[in-house]
Amino acid sequence: MADDAASIGWPELIVLMGFGDDGGGMRGTFHVRETTQLDDDIDIGDEDVEDEDVWWDHVETHPTLGRLAVVENHGRLTVQGDSHRLESMSGQPWLIETPDDRWLVAPGGEQARHDDRSRLSIGYTGGWPDDLVGRLMPSRWEGNDFTRLTGPATRIEFLGRPAWAFELAAPRHKPHPLQLVVDAATGRVLSYRNDDFGSVTEWTSVEFGVDLPQDTFRWTGPVVEFDPDADEPEPDGDTAWRGDWLASHGLADVTVPVALGLELRDADDAGAFHADFFVELDGAVLRRPASDEPWPAADQLRYDDVRRWRDDGWDWCLATSVALTEPQFAALRGQLCVT
Repeated sequence: MADDAASIGWPELIVLMGFGDDGGGMRGTFHVRETTQLDDDIDIGDEDVEDEDVWWDHVETHPTLGRLAVVENHGRLTVQGDSHRLESMSGQPWLIETPDDRWLVAPGGEQARHDDRSRLSIGYTGGWPDDLVGRLMPSRWEGNDFTRLTGPATRIEFLGRPAWAFELAAPRHKPHPLQLVVDAATGRVLSYRNDDFGSVTEWTSVEFGVDLPQDTFRWTGPVVEFDPDADEPEPDGDTAWRGDWLASHGLADVTVPVALGLELRDADDAGAFHADFFVELDGAVLRRPASDEPWPAADQLRYDDVRRWRDDGWDWCLATSVALTEPQFAALRGQLCVT
């Protein structure tokens, strides 16, 4: 489809986003604003909240979501294929990645930590333009997590380039939709927003088809090699005991009959259809020795349905995103109370 078309269908847009032609490198500046709901038990002025635990830039109050921790960042980004280079506005390198390698540059730019890009340990938090780096491949649109349009894509101009703007409906367990803008010629994401949540990742200036120097995606300074033995926990480290504890108390395989929710994607008069299904249930269960003292951990659970009971010397609290039927509750309670 030509990039000057007046309209575009969803299948064509998926192909464009996943397999469009960049025509060379991309280079420009970006703005990121990330927002995260703060738990009620976090007291910003409390002396127990140490400086190193404060990862946000500031806190705002949202009319319906409560306190939001906000992280903002501005910088320079260069992208070519699956490689990218992230810098400060003054040109200080922050991060360089190729399909195989990663260099995470230390503050001051004197040296970088090098490791395999496939590792999950990245070592940075917040304010990074991840949504502008990679392509939105067709697999991104599987399931029901922001995968359905609220209406047709609209032709607009963004940073002087023809683009497609569209909105993605939120799944049932999330409150607000997403707004995206993609380049009409290349399919690259230009803007990725959640306006109701106050978050945005977008280019503020961008050039396409840039002829980049060969060393753009290489770090040439001093390097410290990543040591997996020193930096990664052993398999039997801090987290392994959790699974063992659940198994030893008969909780490794708790089941409850639930209804599947269906969301129709497409259908015809002959009866053919395509629908996604999902389980609209999550929650938490707490237990403590029976006591008449306050139970702050149970009081702070944010779920629509909360049940409490006492038996065999224990206080129980079961909180779920949707109300359980009595047979569901009885089945779940019966499995929990044998532990």
